Amino acid sequence: MQIIVEARKNAAVDALYQKVEAQTPITLKAIAGCTWSSATKAGVTEIEVGTALHPEAALYHELLHADLKISGLTLPPFAVSKNPNSIGISDTLYAIENELQHHRMFGAFTAAGFSPAHFYDDDDHAAFKKIRQTLDAIAPSAAPTSFLMLLLTIIAPGGKNSDADRQTLKKTFYSRCSGGTRAKMEKIEGVFKAWTASPSLDTKPPIIQILNILGEYDGTWIGGGTPSPSNGEQTAAIGVSSAVHERHARQNPTKYVDP
Repeated sequence: MQIIVEARKNAAVDALYQKVEAQTPITLKAIAGCTWSSATKAGVTEIEVGTALHPEAALYHELLHADLKISGLTLPPFAVSKNPNSIGISDTLYAIENELQHHRMFGAFTAAGFSPAHFYDDDDHAAFKKIRQTLDAIAPSAAPTSFLMLLLTIIAPGGKNSDADRQTLKKTFYSRCSGGTRAKMEKIEGVFKAWTASPSLDTKPPIIQILNILGEYDGTWIGGGTPSPSNGEQTAAIGVSSAVHERHARQNPTKYVDP
């Protein structure tokens, strides 16, 4: 692809591309739109390549995702639950773990000489506007997870909106939360700050912390291992998931999520 050829003219991009490719074959897939993505699974890294005003930054972003996973980043493979709230947990888990990666990647992105404004897709400039529109409509009593999805974007590092805009939006965000939800969101911010400073590449502990803080997913197992509450971390009621449950979970779709 010509867009990749041009992006690799950047020395930092080419060096990271070669590093990732030495560990996993890289396949490229052209897609419509400006939302790039990547997946590193079964020893292969696939990058979906869209349009970009700064393709070198877009490609570097996806290579950083791949490099994290190759370096040992662990992601919970699935979750099993009898809790009716867990039907939407797949989106919640994906959003959390993706932002955990962004917080860990951002320093390497800027250290390579890229502008913080180019960390996300070309349409990122509209992100804060969309959040303001949602905040105008959301009830303070809405489920904490509804506010979490907004918070993740507000505290995400970099982007086209200024830090001053971010602080103003954060004040508006917290003014819309009920007292209980505000306390939960502040704790979750703390989890992200601790993760960013930590050397660990295991996303399961911070994800479990966040789910415990939310308090909406009690009785949900997340990750692998033996299906026993004594096997590792727990949410407030039971704990988090097991590969042994996968067959049962796939046979009961409302109890199965694949982040």
